[in-house]
Amino acid sequence: MFAFMLSGKDDRGVVAAERRDIATARLNAQLDVIIDLLTPLEQRLDQVVAESPDETIERVDASIASVAESLSQFEDEREGLMNERQAATENMQRAESQLIAIEELLSRYRLLDERYSSDLGRLDFISEGAHYFDGLQEIKCALCDQLMTPEHAHVAAGSSETIYASARAEASKILAQRLDLENAVASLISRRVAQNEEKLSTQKNILRANTRLNSIIQPAIQTNVERLQSLLDRRIYLEATRSDREQLEGLRAKKDEIERAAESRRPAKREWEALPGKALRAFCNEVEFVLREWKWSGTGRVEFDSKKYDIIVDGQARQSHGKGVRAVLYSAFIIGLLRYCSNNNLPHIGFAIIDSPLTSYKKKGVQIKGADGPIDLGVEAAFWESLKRVSAGIQIIIVENKEPPADVAAAVQYEWFAGDTASPGDRVAFIPVPGPAGPFI
Repeated sequence: MFAFMLSGKDDRGVVAAERRDIATARLNAQLDVIIDLLTPLEQRLDQVVAESPDETIERVDASIASVAESLSQFEDEREGLMNERQAATENMQRAESQLIAIEELLSRYRLLDERYSSDLGRLDFISEGAHYFDGLQEIKCALCDQLMTPEHAHVAAGSSETIYASARAEASKILAQRLDLENAVASLISRRVAQNEEKLSTQKNILRANTRLNSIIQPAIQTNVERLQSLLDRRIYLEATRSDREQLEGLRAKKDEIERAAESRRPAKREWEALPGKALRAFCNEVEFVLREWKWSGTGRVEFDSKKYDIIVDGQARQSHGKGVRAVLYSAFIIGLLRYCSNNNLPHIGFAIIDSPLTSYKKKGVQIKGADGPIDLGVEAAFWESLKRVSAGIQIIIVENKEPPADVAAAVQYEWFAGDTASPGDRVAFIPVPGPAGPFI
């Protein structure tokens, strides 16, 4: 309980010792289970091929990391080549589309040029015909296939000079358009050359990318994938072998432990866990604080005796003092424990009841003497004074024959038990006495 109050940890893990026959049966059952587990492990490890000293899981992991990095590089390069091939294919398709359009335009331009040539020939024919028109006799018109007479409509339309002028103007217009057509054809031919060059260049890029992908990258990726899979399989095998060995060693150690426990005739000695040192020191500090409040005459250095479960003050055990000092130190112990638990939010009921901490003090002259020497008179006064400073979170109940000073009685909850000499309205004792008007409080 004291350890629980100091640390907040209970003894739920403590179990009762088993009977010898039950413990032996349980150990034998455990031994049978371990033997059943050991048999397949030993058989499996007997079939393991001796490993090279340099082949360890760590080295295999390093190789896996290296191959994975190389594979990542090849994958990145493959992705880059595929993107490059995709871009080249798009450029080649664009160039082929341009070439088809250029060829279609050139075909149409050739037809237009033939039309221009036909029109120019027709104009030459009309000009030559107009020159010889006057010398013709009763001939048919080349335009309307009628006899050429002075009243003929075409002859009346104008003279040969007018026809010459019109033919030259029309020919000049056709020649200008034909020059524009030649320039357009030349431009298309230049563009066709550029698109052919673009097409050849993209074809070379596609061929180069396909060649590197098929002859270098893909085989390298396949090789690295196979090597990586082989290394992973080897690592799994080594890890399984190591796990089997560790399990085998653990089971053998457990087997030896059970066999030793089964052969032992005396049960192992059980000891309680030692009290927590840090918590003990903090508790002793609280007791020291209480003694300083009570104006202890010495330095008030408090230690805990874990064997006797009692305190040692200034190097002297509490039980070695006289009765009065023992009572004071016991009260300091109880109040210090209450304050320690309250300050650290540890298990405690929250109050303490102390019976007659001061009655055993015998005043004689100016000193109180015990079996271990004189004690200062200020302890009793400081004790009463300290009760005025008790924090609101705890409660200390003192049952004492001595009355406290008036200022202390006014500051604390003071109850006086009159006993047999009680007058009406006085409290007789700690336990209420029933009366005519009900319980006497």
